[in-house]
Amino acid sequence: MGHLDPPEPGVSVPLLLALLEDSDPLVRGRAAEGLSHFDEDADLILTRVRPALRDPDPLVRECAVMAVGRLAPHGTPPPDLRLAARDPDPHVRREAESALRRLTAIR
Repeated sequence: MGHLDPPEPGVSVPLLLALLEDSDPLVRGRAAEGLSHFDEDADLILTRVRPALRDPDPLVRECAVMAVGRLAPHGTPPPDLRLAARDPDPHVRREAESALRRLTAIR
């Protein structure tokens, strides 16, 4: 999957959060990926993106894993990220493993 550039100016966190509920999995996935660029709202975004880790669509799960991996505090990764490392989809697993390495790396 190709990753997006940071959202254009004017694209707001509330809009992207609303798009997490869209019926189109591509829209939900891109919304999760876009949200990963808003560090200043990390707590709110993590709360709203984590349910997407259990989305039926693997693209959405992969993008949600990326967002959680980028926004979660360094140190102890969230347990749901560890569960994503055992996802049936190989892309989700690879993204989760990469996020876990980043979050647990010694700085």
